[in-house]
Amino acid sequence: MGVHRIHRDEGPEQRRLVGAIGISLGLALFGPRLIRTVGSEITELDRSHAFCIALAAALTVIVASQLGLPVSSTHVALGGIFGVGFLREYLDQRMARTVENVLHSHQGDEHIAEVERVLHTFVNAGAEAKRQMRHSSTSRCAG
Repeated sequence: MGVHRIHRDEGPEQRRLVGAIGISLGLALFGPRLIRTVGSEITELDRSHAFCIALAAALTVIVASQLGLPVSSTHVALGGIFGVGFLREYLDQRMARTVENVLHSHQGDEHIAEVERVLHTFVNAGAEAKRQMRHSSTSRCAG
């Protein structure tokens, strides 16, 4: 009668393989729908926001794994998406307060229509257009 020894290293490796296959299969089958739902119904994501979320999620999972902390990459990514949504809301509110303050400080000014037009243009402009507007205003002030 021989003694059969179980190697402790065989079980965890097989479980990792099954887990990796399950995650890959789930992502392949349901990933596009999940991304579409999260990216449009929770908060609007553009390419730069999506890249930042993916990079932050990957770094968070890597660091947590190195520290031996059990984390879910899905939960980390969803946390990043909610974080981007909260930041967008905060920045929108801050912009609205700033516009109100500028309009209030120009109340009764003879050029109020021009101030309103510039503010409206700035608020509705894209990032590159805002950068150009800011650059042109600083060069006018310096010159």
